[in-house]
Amino acid sequence: MSAATRGDLDGKVAWVTGGGEGAGRATALLLAALGASVLVTGPKERLLGQVVGEITNGAGKARHLAGVATDEAHLLAAIEKASSTFGGIDVVVVVVTNDDELPGAEATFRTASKHVRAGGRFVLLHALPKNDGEGQPFEDEAAVLSELRVDALSIVRALPRRDLAPKVTANAIFFVERDFERKTVVAGDGSADREVSGSLTEEDAARLVEFLVSARSGDIDGLALGVTTLV
Repeated sequence: MSAATRGDLDGKVAWVTGGGEGAGRATALLLAALGASVLVTGPKERLLGQVVGEITNGAGKARHLAGVATDEAHLLAAIEKASSTFGGIDVVVVVVTNDDELPGAEATFRTASKHVRAGGRFVLLHALPKNDGEGQPFEDEAAVLSELRVDALSIVRALPRRDLAPKVTANAIFFVERDFERKTVVAGDGSADREVSGSLTEEDAARLVEFLVSARSGDIDGLALGVTTLV
């Protein structure tokens, strides 16, 4: 996966749902940094406004609209705002963090299907916290990932392809956030050592989204990509 550079998304318009926090925020900031005009939506207006402020303070272009993705009037208003402010929509990124948000993801894809311009991109980012909601790691993470894959594919495949402009793709990314095990690396002569640690972060997820919305991914379509290790 080649590195992105500023200007890669010049002239593109991205709509990021769930853009006020977490992986949605990280995605909105990255796409804006690469030149896209960004509309961020979600239920928390204060957080959305903060993201827009970060983008515009860095000379980027962004607007926000508060609402919930299961409200068709909100979705239509978001499409109208992106079109009237920035001239259209090229990218739709839907971020969900629990199963309750999947109906809104499907509704967003369906509503936007007739409005994304040729060569556009749909990406679903299904990111679950690294624990089960009670502070405990998932007992069977493989089973959780399998379920995430099924859910992600169902959203991608429900997109009404007949409504899409030419060369529009739709893909999904799914993962469980986690911390990596801390390791000690010792040089061959034993003279030096260092600790290596890392985590699967919101910024990592944003970089994967950026790849899927870029011109570099034009041949990738209809996939649900699971992430189990990033080092």
